[in-house]
Order: sequence, then structure tokens, then C-alpha cells
Amino acid sequence: MSEIDWDDPLLASPKPKATAAHTPLLEKAQEVLERINAFYAAERRRPVSEKGRTVIERLLANDLAGLRASRSELIELAPLDINGLVFDTPAPAVGSPFDDPLLSGATNIFELSKPLQ
Repeated sequence: MSEIDWDDPLLASPKPKATAAHTPLLEKAQEVLERINAFYAAERRRPVSEKGRTVIERLLANDLAGLRASRSELIELAPLDINGLVFDTPAPAVGSPFDDPLLSGATNIFELSKPLQ
């Protein structure tokens, strides 16, 4: 019986497979919250996981339940919860551009002083 040639390339360990980078929890939760906010803006209601609803809505409802279950770990995302779906109190609304003090004395800023020719 011959000796084993330990330098044989067939005996070499395979190279490790490339793995996907791990997405941090807050980044993933922020993406999910943005999708839920977009759904709420379009439908004006929370996503519901019920029979007869679309698959997308049911997935969003499950994602929302997951966010609500771990809200203590996601407190940094409270300002992004503009509809109060996760933290039960909506984030303070961003002021209107018309509330700018520079525009406070301006009236009818979109009306033309002379008609277009």
C-alpha cells in the first residue's frame, strides 16, 4: 500500500463559500417601516393579514406585527413612524414649507400680478 500524499490538490480543503453581508437590524427595520408607511399612504389604513387580502398586504401586516413585538429594540426608529403604526403615537409632523417665517408676510405668492401674454 502506498503512502498518502498530503500535498495532493484533491485532498486540499475547499475554499469557503462567499456569504451575503449581514444587514443590521435597524437598517432592515427601517426599510420595512418605509414600505409599511408607503402602504398606509396609498390605502389610508393598516395592512391586515386576513384571507382575501393581497399577498403583499399580508406580508406587510406580518412585518408590522414583528416591528411592534420588538419596538423596545427599535426605539431609534420612532421619528420614522409618521402614522403611529408601530409606536402608537405618530411622530411629530414636519412643518409645512408655508410655515417658513420668511413667507409669513407673503400672501398669494402663486398668483401672477399680470396675466400671461
